[in-house]
Amino acid sequence: MKIAIRVDAEERLGTGHFMRCLTLADALQRHGASVTLLSARLPTPLQTAAEAAGHAISTWPDPAWTLPTTENAWGDEKQLADAECTLAKAADADWLVCDHYGLGKAWEQRIRAAGHRVLAIDDLGRAHDCDILLDQNFYARPAERYPAGSADILLIGPKYALLRPVFAKARATLAPRSGVRRLHLCMGGSDPDNATETMLDAVELAGLGELAMDVVIGALHPARASIAKRCEANPVWSLHVQTSRMAELLAQADLAIGAAGTATWERCALGVPTLAVEIASNQSVLLAEVARAGIVHAVQGPFDAPRIARHLAALADSPAYCARMSAAALAVTDGSGADRVANILTREPIRIREASLADSAKLHAWRNAPRVRQVSRNSEPIDHAAHENWLRHTLDSADRWLLIGSRGACEIGVVRFDRVAPAEVEVSIYTTPEARAGDGTALLLAAEAWLRNRVDAPDNIRAVVLEGNARSGSLFARAGYMPVSHAFEKKVRP
Repeated sequence: MKIAIRVDAEERLGTGHFMRCLTLADALQRHGASVTLLSARLPTPLQTAAEAAGHAISTWPDPAWTLPTTENAWGDEKQLADAECTLAKAADADWLVCDHYGLGKAWEQRIRAAGHRVLAIDDLGRAHDCDILLDQNFYARPAERYPAGSADILLIGPKYALLRPVFAKARATLAPRSGVRRLHLCMGGSDPDNATETMLDAVELAGLGELAMDVVIGALHPARASIAKRCEANPVWSLHVQTSRMAELLAQADLAIGAAGTATWERCALGVPTLAVEIASNQSVLLAEVARAGIVHAVQGPFDAPRIARHLAALADSPAYCARMSAAALAVTDGSGADRVANILTREPIRIREASLADSAKLHAWRNAPRVRQVSRNSEPIDHAAHENWLRHTLDSADRWLLIGSRGACEIGVVRFDRVAPAEVEVSIYTTPEARAGDGTALLLAAEAWLRNRVDAPDNIRAVVLEGNARSGSLFARAGYMPVSHAFEKKVRP
């Protein structure tokens, strides 16, 4: 399988985007895919990192545009021009991955029209038109984050955080933390406003300058020389430039100081209590969400060294609070998100066919499986004669479609659509014992695609999930379904 990743970066912007794309590229490579990174602008150190990991890089002349920092994507004309450059470089790609604030719906529509599948990586809540939308950030209501119809599959949340395998490995051997004895400071890959030195001032003002501290900066940091001088002057401070040891350093830390960017999930995977700040406007929503959930201690709005120092001193004196923060952080991601995403992209496609009378015996066995009955409206076992009658009626109905999905030689599940109104159907779904994790969502979307290709396809699909069936609720949410109401009932007789 061939996969191309469209990403740009420069000295002051985009390093985090590039690094998470490189992590995904590594995971795809482990799953047997060939990966090419496509870029119109990429600093030499980042290009070197990609080449060292064994990935091809394809570039075109820098068009002298401004790399966006917020939701203000480029206009359609510029997006379409970029799409043509991309298609010229990746005409044989099975998937195109895009992680770029300048590129959005118009770019995706052109790429899909050329016959490519698209995975968009975003964190801005913009409208998209892609096959899969990945947002690794934490939201209290993830299904409401993006406009309806933005993607066939939604992968939203830190479960899909694109972290290198070393984080999951380090997590497995974490020692319990007790008190604050070692600090970790990293304000992002570029840190254009030199928040790092503001935090160094804050550490000293808080009276924590004698604690061991690992200070991490990128190779292109604008104040690299000044930071190096300060770390050399303090015998317990260590400076790490463009380090590959981030997991090791975080695993040793008792308290982290950092920006509310992509490094949030590295710290969470290793359960590091964190004082987090916003250093870019697009980080404000994430910071508010994770702070509200108790995952980080947030200092929101403008900050200076004295203000940060007061928070640091309080955290250093609050071990119980830090322990709760650590537990909350560990709960949101296990560090295996990149492999989850790579597994989805490299799986064999699902084939859909209509069921027939020849499928009766296996349909009966699947339907009567305890795990399927448990989440069905009728949880009682169904005898074979009743099942046969039902199947004949179903196959004869013009308003019901019974579908079986297969991946390779393996039959993975059953989807049924029932017309409940002229332009609306209700869907039900279950997977077989042969299905793997994640197959449910892919099966549902493949069945929807089959339905859309029918002349009498509906305008709307609804699903009913029994109370307590969180697994099915999650499946429908990943497939882009939105909750619209709650049903109540009351028994008036025993």
